[in-house]
Amino acid sequence: MRSKILYKVCYRMNIIAYIFLLSLLEALAIYNIKLHSKYGNSIYIIIAGILYFIIAVIFSYAVKESTIVNINIYWNIVSTILTLFIGYYFNEYLSISNIIGIGFCMVGVIIMNL
Repeated sequence: MRSKILYKVCYRMNIIAYIFLLSLLEALAIYNIKLHSKYGNSIYIIIAGILYFIIAVIFSYAVKESTIVNINIYWNIVSTILTLFIGYYFNEYLSISNIIGIGFCMVGVIIMNL
């Protein structure tokens, strides 16, 4: 019984680690894409491409641990939140409808975990 609980905890922690790693790498890629669009330096787009390649490799390992749907949904939500901070850094702001949509995403995560 105890080993099953420990297995479930480790399994869930592994998935969470994958999701946060994917989200962090995607945020870095988006940041580099924004830098490329702002300054036109090709190194930024090359870095973004390398990061997205690494993301694809990590995603392939993540889907061995869980379903594509679950990994992708949580990854998109966390990535969206991180992208908000990048947008604020570049003085980009959200409309009211954007904020409401993000709120719906948060409610969706809660419902998915019931």
